[in-house]
Amino acid sequence: MYRHTEQFAPGPKTVPARLAARAADRPDEIALLVPGQGSLTFAEWDQRSRSAAQHLVSHGIRRGDRVVLPCSPSDWIGYATAYVAVQKAGAVAVPVIEKLGRRHLNAVVKSSNAAAVVTERADGIEAERILSFGGVPPATMSDGPAIEVGPADDAEIIFSSGTTGAPKGIVATHENLLFTHAETANTSECKTVIHALPPGALAGQGLLLQPLDARPHRVVAMPEFDDETFLSAIAEYGATDVVIVPTLALSLIDYSRTHEFDFSSVRAVRTMSAPIAPATLRQLQDVFHGAEIANMYTTTESWPARIRTRYDVSHPDSVGRSRTTGQVRITDADGAEQPAGVDGFIELRSPGAPQRRYLDPPAGATDVFKRDGWVRTGDIGHVDEDGYLYLVDRSADLIISGGMNISTIELEKVIIEFDGISEVAVVGIPHPLLGELVAAAVRTSGDVSLSALREHVRDRLGHPKTPRHIVVVEEFPRNPMGKIVKAKLRDSLAASVAAGAATEQADLAGRVRALWQVALGDQVADDRAGFTDLGGGSLAAIELVSRIRTDLHRRITQRDVFDAANVHDFTAMVEKAPLIENAGAGRIRPVRRRVRDAGPTSPALGNEPASES
Repeated sequence: MYRHTEQFAPGPKTVPARLAARAADRPDEIALLVPGQGSLTFAEWDQRSRSAAQHLVSHGIRRGDRVVLPCSPSDWIGYATAYVAVQKAGAVAVPVIEKLGRRHLNAVVKSSNAAAVVTERADGIEAERILSFGGVPPATMSDGPAIEVGPADDAEIIFSSGTTGAPKGIVATHENLLFTHAETANTSECKTVIHALPPGALAGQGLLLQPLDARPHRVVAMPEFDDETFLSAIAEYGATDVVIVPTLALSLIDYSRTHEFDFSSVRAVRTMSAPIAPATLRQLQDVFHGAEIANMYTTTESWPARIRTRYDVSHPDSVGRSRTTGQVRITDADGAEQPAGVDGFIELRSPGAPQRRYLDPPAGATDVFKRDGWVRTGDIGHVDEDGYLYLVDRSADLIISGGMNISTIELEKVIIEFDGISEVAVVGIPHPLLGELVAAAVRTSGDVSLSALREHVRDRLGHPKTPRHIVVVEEFPRNPMGKIVKAKLRDSLAASVAAGAATEQADLAGRVRALWQVALGDQVADDRAGFTDLGGGSLAAIELVSRIRTDLHRRITQRDVFDAANVHDFTAMVEKAPLIENAGAGRIRPVRRRVRDAGPTSPALGNEPASES
């Protein structure tokens, strides 16, 4: 069995240095607890990662090398050890969520030019070197040359999931990762943070490092999520802070309505990763009485810049306002700052923070990372006179129908308020005349009248924004963070609509014939005769046109009625007539379509991940 003699002496503001400091201050305190798996004290974490780092160095890993770490919530403790070990060896950790599959992992190995992959399950991995920590002996301290690790050194590369193209690597230095951490403790009271999020994404990575903050923290990471286990664990471990994504929030709210739990220890509930409706935040406040319900907005590219605020009933739709941890501005496509109330591109900045960067900058990267620390998030929004930020939509999700910009977030907030709707996602699907049609997928908690739901939306937002297609689904396509993958949902709904087009067209012909007959009254319809030949006059034509416009939303005129040779001819006119889709005007200004390909791909909307107390 080998014995390596190198010592590790990291710089002052690095992950290894912070772990060493915590191990010296609070060696026997638990840093990470995983129910059913065990726990790590600071001393154990420091020692195990030192031993693993020596193992890496002995197998040729050198300063600056990139080491891919497949990770899963089922092995938080092993991952925590491996992550710090890579950095103690002077290398760069590249976490990859295993759930994304081998194809994604191999793409990351290639894109990052990885020196090695560390895993206990090597099947299907295409890498020159695959290492394992199985059987690594305890660390031994001895004299030897130190491996220099500095605050400005690369510490981590997070890759996007690649759902909108090739995965993009986002590089963070040690100083960037620890920028929000306190240098000294201002309290001896330990916070206990509970979550059920995976490692490998922005929020999970922040939660992994939160115990290294000088302010005492213990993190409870649930290896899997179910309502009863998660809610019971809050009381069992005395959680002071609960971190969840909107999907989990909706599930917990529903479950807590019929079950009793003790939430007296909870002081803060933090949501993150995706837009969350004000109605859901209000319900969270009802579940966790007295706790602070916080909302934060950031992206993987812009971290540590973020906009965070308590849920405020006076600004329920806002995602926060500028503070010392993050500044916000709204710009047009050319970068000119916009005044209050005007929609544009959202940009964030954290004064004094080192900026992240793309590993291999894709086309348009300069549209993301700006001068003076500003980072464009890829979202559209505006700031009010009081400095509150309002998110209109992701630029990639914004629906442009007949020239009108339609916010999916605005629609989702209205739909989720309808009784019986558990979850909703709105997307735009292709249409040959309008560009896109509004479509919605909903999960329901009982019988829901879709016609009543449409009326609910129409009453609040008007006909142009009312979904033309609403589909009830049992499950949504999701990424490992639980966020709905709208690209997959869009494809699914578009295919469903296309498959039903023939049926809809046949149904349209039947409905036109029925309205033709109603307008003519008791007159027997002769398929070979025109409208006037069958006794139809101006009033009957007005009635027919009105019904066609109201019921079928087709732009037909009285002249069309009289010019039609017969009901078949008239039906063909109706089928070809433009849809009445865009009466009225929305407040959202048209946005240049090219932005869809320029924005970041790893948004995290909601609460502070792990770095803020």
